Amino acid sequence: HADLLAFLGLRGCGREVLARALQRFCTDATLHERFRKQVIATRGATALTSAYAELGTGATDRASHQWFAGYAELVLAEHHKRQGDDAPALAAYARAGDAFVASQRDNPTYAETASFYAAMALAGRARVSLDLGDVVTAGKSIVEGIKRLPAVAEQEDGLGRTPLFTLKQILEQCAAKGLSTVRDEIEREL
Repeated sequence: HADLLAFLGLRGCGREVLARALQRFCTDATLHERFRKQVIATRGATALTSAYAELGTGATDRASHQWFAGYAELVLAEHHKRQGDDAPALAAYARAGDAFVASQRDNPTYAETASFYAAMALAGRARVSLDLGDVVTAGKSIVEGIKRLPAVAEQEDGLGRTPLFTLKQILEQCAAKGLSTVRDEIEREL
C-alpha cells in the first residue's frame, strides 16, 4: 500500500499509512525500517527524532516504541557522523542510549538487545568524543559501553567501526598526550 502511494507521488500519505500500521504492529522491524527510510526520503534524516516522537504519542507498547526510537537515533547519529556533524551525532547517540535503557526498564525481556544497542551507542559517543579531541570523555564512554556488554567489543557499528578499535585509538591518544592517569583508569576499569 505504501509503495503504491509512493509510486503515485503521495509520499505523505505513505508515511501516514506506515504510521498507522506501526500503531497496530508496533514490533514489526520491517515496518519500522520502511518508516525510517520513508522519513529520510521525504523529510530528511534529521526528522527521525520528531517522526518517532509523533509516532510515540499513540504508542500502546511503550517499550517497543522506545526500542525502535532508539534504533532510529542510532541511524541518525551515524548519518550525522558521515556528514561530519559531530555535535548532533553526540546528541543522537545520547538519545539512543536513553531510549534503549527506557525500553529495557519498561520491558525486561528486551534486556539483551537493548543492552547491546545501548553499549553500541556509548561506543559511538566515545568515537565522536575522540574525534573532537576529548580523550577523557571518550575513555569514560568506551569503558561504560564495554562494561555494559563486553560482547560488543568486536561488533561493527553502521560505520564499520568496532568498540575495540576505538578503545585502541583512545589508549594510543593517552600515550601520545601523556595521559597516563586516564590510561590507567581505563585499564583498571576494563
